[in-house]
Amino acid sequence: MTPEGDGNLLTDRRVISYVDDGTGGWCESIAIDDIVSVHFVKSESWLDDSTIIVTSSDGFELTLYASTEAGGDVRFVEAIRSAAKVDGG
Repeated sequence: MTPEGDGNLLTDRRVISYVDDGTGGWCESIAIDDIVSVHFVKSESWLDDSTIIVTSSDGFELTLYASTEAGGDVRFVEAIRSAAKVDGG
């Protein structure tokens, strides 16, 4: 798989954020089993993305941005919390 642009994804093992603008990119992730909290900041505007901050046991914070369109941000944060077996943070 070679993603283009930017985005987030959730697998059965990791939550991942990636950016690839064609000139270089980066990818960061946290293992599901290592997640200790998931903090959700819901956007108050349909024009702006919501923010999800996933924290690992060593204190690393992975910041994800999720579209509010069709409630995708809410479904994504709930899926992360369910996979990691953590409550809100």
